[in-house]
Amino acid sequence: MPYTLARELEIAIREWDGGVLRPFFGWRGAFVGRRLFCCFWVDGNILRVWTKLPEPHLSTALDRPAARPHPFHFRQWLEIQVTNGDGLADWLPDLHRAYEWVRDR
Repeated sequence: MPYTLARELEIAIREWDGGVLRPFFGWRGAFVGRRLFCCFWVDGNILRVWTKLPEPHLSTALDRPAARPHPFHFRQWLEIQVTNGDGLADWLPDLHRAYEWVRDR
């Protein structure tokens, strides 16, 4: 299931204008231009996604059960743990927001 989720996320990112996937330290990195807006990998039964969000979206996202602060405490980054297709669908708007925020900076 997590590999299917990763594939679904890859398809979504490729549909965003300028969204590109590249290897990123053994993970999949999602870029717009030269800027990283998320990276992800499969860890057992979980799709782990690291992404960055502007305030107030970051605070709102961190209130959700699947999210937690980035393990290395990178500024404005969080980790999302996705275990099913509904979870991915719930997070796609936030990931698109990250893409737009990085694209427009």
